[in-house]
Amino acid sequence: MEGFNMPVVMIVSLILSFFLAFFINATMEMVHKDVNDAGQLIYGSHHTFGHGMFHGAFFGILSIVPVLVTNSLFERRTWKHILINCVYWVLTTALIGGVTDAWN
Repeated sequence: MEGFNMPVVMIVSLILSFFLAFFINATMEMVHKDVNDAGQLIYGSHHTFGHGMFHGAFFGILSIVPVLVTNSLFERRTWKHILINCVYWVLTTALIGGVTDAWN
């Protein structure tokens, strides 16, 4: 394909992946807030890989899958194509959630 600059595609993809990871992590931090006896917010009270995977998968199912299915239906993709993309992104967001939550 002419005019298709693969290094630019890879760099933009990497930058957008960091944005996605940051957003998933920020969302989990807001969900994980607790209050101690003094009334102060405590962040990061449930940081495990499995718990993060749950939140990442939940995020993927509720935010990414509807967008993918809607776009794919208008693009007249097959259900097999839709399923492959949805499973890929739910697994990806689950892994992002697991890794970023375990790091905290």
